Amino acid sequence: SEIIEEMSPLLSFFVSWIAPMLIIILLGQLLTRKLMKSAGGANSMMFNSVTYAYYFDHIKPKPQPKDETKPGWICKICGYVYEGEELPADFICPLCKHGAEDFERT
Repeated sequence: SEIIEEMSPLLSFFVSWIAPMLIIILLGQLLTRKLMKSAGGANSMMFNSVTYAYYFDHIKPKPQPKDETKPGWICKICGYVYEGEELPADFICPLCKHGAEDFERT
């Protein structure tokens, strides 16, 4: 019968920890290079950061002006907005359950 000898502790540590870590690091490096090459290189916009001022001046969407010409009614209790010319007398706010007397024209 064959007797299988045990590996030395140092070789066992290398095989079970060091070698897999090196393989993972190398694969990460290769994938990063491939991604950067396919995206246009290290100087492409994908890999560059922007300043706070540049973000607010060029990237962030500008707030749209509110259209105040829409007729409606707003609940004085919760802020619910009813869109329409006239508020029905028996209308009840779906959020706070108050009646039409707690609404004002916008």
